[in-house]
Amino acid sequence: MPHAGPRTATSSARERSRSFRIALLSFSLTVEALGYLIDQGFNPDFGARPLKRAIERLVEDPLSEGLLRGEFKEAKHIHISLKDKHLLFEPVEEKKEVGAGEPKKG
Repeated sequence: MPHAGPRTATSSARERSRSFRIALLSFSLTVEALGYLIDQGFNPDFGARPLKRAIERLVEDPLSEGLLRGEFKEAKHIHISLKDKHLLFEPVEEKKEVGAGEPKKG
């Protein structure tokens, strides 16, 4: 598959998740969701191929189908978590930034 755009990975101890950005859509996975992907794709005899297939089957395919069905509207970030051995895809609304000259609330 050709490279879709810039990719970055960051982790946050506060959120306990991994974040990725591909083109205009970013997504983050909880540590539990990431562990589930690793467990589903682990096979020491075949290297990274099973992990790649697990990511395609469990993340890329459902994410693509949800985008095509319009489930995520115009979300720019999707948060992926694990519940009952199923990955949940939740759109995250963008935080509004305080503009120049506007007082900070809080």
